[in-house]
Amino acid sequence: MKVYSLGYNILKNIVAIPYHLFYKKIKVIGIENIPTAKPIIFAPNHQNALMDPLAMIFTTPNQIVFLARGDIFKGKKMIAFLNFIKILPVYRQHDGKEALKKNDVVFAESVDYLENSGSFCLFPEAKHNPHRNLRPLKKGIPRIAFQALKASNFDLDIQIIPTGIYYDDKDNSGAYLQIKYGKPISAKDYIEQIKENEQRAMTELSKDMAPKIRPLIIDIPEDENYSLIEKIRTLYSPRLLQKSNLKINDENKFLMDQALIEELSKNTISDSLKMKVNNLNTELENNRTELKILLKSFSFVQAIISILGFLVFFPIAFAGLVLNSLPFLLSKYLRTHLIKDPQFTSSIKFVVGAIIMPIYFLVLSLFSLFFVPYYWAIAVLIGLPFVSYISYYYFKRLLFIQQLLKYRLGKNKDKIEELKNDLFLELDQLFIGFKGYKEA
Repeated sequence: MKVYSLGYNILKNIVAIPYHLFYKKIKVIGIENIPTAKPIIFAPNHQNALMDPLAMIFTTPNQIVFLARGDIFKGKKMIAFLNFIKILPVYRQHDGKEALKKNDVVFAESVDYLENSGSFCLFPEAKHNPHRNLRPLKKGIPRIAFQALKASNFDLDIQIIPTGIYYDDKDNSGAYLQIKYGKPISAKDYIEQIKENEQRAMTELSKDMAPKIRPLIIDIPEDENYSLIEKIRTLYSPRLLQKSNLKINDENKFLMDQALIEELSKNTISDSLKMKVNNLNTELENNRTELKILLKSFSFVQAIISILGFLVFFPIAFAGLVLNSLPFLLSKYLRTHLIKDPQFTSSIKFVVGAIIMPIYFLVLSLFSLFFVPYYWAIAVLIGLPFVSYISYYYFKRLLFIQQLLKYRLGKNKDKIEELKNDLFLELDQLFIGFKGYKEA
């Protein structure tokens, strides 16, 4: 596998367009920590199925090689395609002894790629994690890094880059995505340990990577208070930003979340606080109200503007809904019937939007040639993506306004607000003197 592929680069730049449209904002931090002309292994957390490798691909200039489970490498065409997009197989115990022998060839190819200053990405947790924390790290990265080191007679300067991937809403489009690259770890630092005891050296490198990745992500301890802290983080972090006179934006909220979690984790959470969080959550569930609705202000002027906007764009949005009903239904079917793992929610939405819908638009424009001149068919092809984009966000916004008004005009609003204010009073007392962090 070559380090640079022109075909891969062309495909990357094409897919980058819908990828950047999928997110409200993509923030890349620490790009200067990625060395040039050196072999690299990226070590990111893994929370969001396909979207995590795409986050790596589209935020570095490197052409990154990934490892995937070997059972998907079936058929010459599939193998050729996976190799083209720089994915190599890795086989596990349940794949059988014969399959395991193939790992020797894969690792040899991996070593060769690194020796030519290539870039790898391995998710050290080995599988995606639905929670906002870092699972125990496996030995995949140390194994490949040390094999490459030994093959080069300990001369290869392999740089392992701890990486943090963060989504404020990992399941939906229009979210904030942040990728943070940490300071590199040199595999050469473990040469003496490798010579002495390679298995122990692998364990040490895995242990050393974890504290380098944690500061780059939202890391809530996986214990009985996980759900409690996650709810407090969502609800109270914006209030802490206000009380600290800091700008409420995505970057500052990420940093405040980290500071809040650290503060809560080092203190004993009182039974009173637990009860207030649970009471509020129960009331929200009974009224089918999402936690984020409590954080939104909505003035009379904003309501008028929204209504006018809905009236103006309704014809376009309705046309988009009718024209795109098939891909929308396909997306829903895939998420609810075929691939039920919730970690694939945004991955399915992206694949449908970035691959299936352009094909669908092309078919519709070709079909229109039976009824209109060719230049109108071209106009249909150009116009459909814009109509679809407007329609999607129109109905997404409409649903949100509906939920907000339902809450604001609901008979239980006063009770929910009372529970929220009661919770805030106790949290305000808990965070007296809290200094937070310096503004981003």
